[in-house]
Amino acid sequence: MDEMEKRELDGAQKIEDETPVQGAQEDKAPESGSQTDEKAGAQEDGAGNDEPAQNGAQEDGAGDETVQAEEQESQAGRTEEQTDSEAQEEADSESEDEEDDEENDSLPEDLKKYLKLVYRVPLDVYVDFNRIFMVQNVKKAKKRTIILGVIEVIMGVAFLIAMLMGKVHSGLIYYVITFLLIAMGLYGMLYYKLLFEKSLRKTVKKHYEQNDYFQHDVIVKLYPNRFIEQSGEYKNVVYWYNIHEIREAENMFMIVFGDHRCLLIPKSEIPGQLQELNQRLEKVCTDFEKPRIKI
Repeated sequence: MDEMEKRELDGAQKIEDETPVQGAQEDKAPESGSQTDEKAGAQEDGAGNDEPAQNGAQEDGAGDETVQAEEQESQAGRTEEQTDSEAQEEADSESEDEEDDEENDSLPEDLKKYLKLVYRVPLDVYVDFNRIFMVQNVKKAKKRTIILGVIEVIMGVAFLIAMLMGKVHSGLIYYVITFLLIAMGLYGMLYYKLLFEKSLRKTVKKHYEQNDYFQHDVIVKLYPNRFIEQSGEYKNVVYWYNIHEIREAENMFMIVFGDHRCLLIPKSEIPGQLQELNQRLEKVCTDFEKPRIKI
C-alpha cells in the first residue's frame, strides 16, 4: 500500500510540474504570432507606401505627355485653320473667275478678253487720293479761314491799342477777350499751313484701318465694256459708259464713277502691267468719250 501511494503521489507531482511548462509554452506561442503579424503588417505598409509613390510618378509622367500632346494638337489645329482659310480664299477667287467666265459665255468674243489686276492700296496712296479730291474744297475753306483770321487779328490789335491809350474802358476781362481774339485769328491764318496736313493724315489713316476694303487684295478685271472690282466680300460691276472720268496722278490711276466713288489703281503695285493698263484706259476714253485728266 505504501508503495502504491508513493507512486500515485509521484505521478501527481509530475503532472503538477508539467502543467506550468505547457502554460508557458502556450504563452510564448501568441507572442510569436503577434511578432509575425507585426512584421507582415510592416511589410504590407512598406509595399503600400511604395506603390502609391510609383503610381504617382507614372501619373505625373502621363500628365506631361498629355499636355504636350494637347499643345501639338492645338498647333496642328491652328495650322489647319490657316491652311483652310487660304484654301477657301483661293477657292472663292476661282469660283468668282468661273462665274465671270460663265457670264462671258453669252458675250461676243471681242468682249470676253480682260486684263486682270491684283494689288493692295497703300496708305500713302490713299492719303494722296483724299488730298487730290479735297483740293477744291480746301482752297475755298482755306481762303475763307485766312480772311476771317486776318479780320480777328486786326480787331484784336486795334482794341488792345485803344485800351492801352485809354480811349476805351479797360480791365482784366477785356484784356483776356482781346488776346483770345488775336489767338483765334492767328490759328485760322496758320491752320492750313502748319496743322492741316497732320490732321488730314490722322483722319485718313483711321478710316483706312477700319475699312475692310483696304485689308484685302483688290482684284480688278478690265473688260472692253465694263470693269469688275472685288475686295473681300465686296464686289462691284461698272460699265464704262457710266463712269465720269479717268484721272491720272503721279502714283495712281483714278476711275471716277460716282459723286463719292472711285477705283484706285496704284502704279507702284502693278509695274509690269502699267503699259497695257495705260493703253486700255486710253481706248476706254476714246470709245466712250470720257475725259482723261492728268494731275
